[in-house]
Amino acid sequence: MDVPLLKNEKVRSALAQAEFAHIIGQEATKRDLKSALLAGRNIIIVGPPGVGKTTVAKSVADTIRAVSSSCPFVRVQGSPDLTAEDLIGDIDPVKALAH
Repeated sequence: MDVPLLKNEKVRSALAQAEFAHIIGQEATKRDLKSALLAGRNIIIVGPPGVGKTTVAKSVADTIRAVSSSCPFVRVQGSPDLTAEDLIGDIDPVKALAH
């Protein structure tokens, strides 16, 4: 999440008041999620299939998009062979050594 977005009082207020209604139970998870978001930290959601990872991500995105359309939200479908290059792109070694 872009930290300047957290300087937007509407966004901070929405996050502070977020109840994440799509998430049933999981009070500790919702509390930790809200804390990480308000602190401007990145979040990685891991777990076996069917535990609600996508529901959590959609709830966060919906909460933020309700007050700010400029928030970048990225969902990455992970796999065992996911590499850093898959996320940030390939690095040209010649250009990297030049800089």
